[in-house]
Amino acid sequence: MYKPFAALFCAAALASSTLAQSITIALPTEGSTVTAGSNIIVQIDKPMSLTGSEEVAVVIGIEPCNNGVCNPPSDGLGDILYNGPYNPQVIQGAWNPYENFTVTVPSWYSGLAQIDVAHVYLLGAGLAPYLETESTTINIVS
Repeated sequence: MYKPFAALFCAAALASSTLAQSITIALPTEGSTVTAGSNIIVQIDKPMSLTGSEEVAVVIGIEPCNNGVCNPPSDGLGDILYNGPYNPQVIQGAWNPYENFTVTVPSWYSGLAQIDVAHVYLLGAGLAPYLETESTTINIVS
């Protein structure tokens, strides 16, 4: 009688624990204007969670948006600006743990572009691997 409810509850708990691990791109903010060839800070926040996880890495890429249309990061990350460890820290005064990455906007980019992030982490007692992607659009000027 209670087995379907228990199975549904377990599935919902697993889904919510996975969603609780999601990152956000805090900087640059959506629609920011940046200069081609300049260094920018990409701040990746990881909201607090009761479910433990082990960070593996992030990959930060940039790609132009053709005719105002940006592809989802799951289709590709474009030119890779960073590929390596992700170690978000709790900083006094901040809402969430985060890590800043200084990357260089390619000098040949102009117009609407998208910053893409792929986040790889391990979750659960068995440390199952997970991948999520996020993006934000920016305007690049000369």
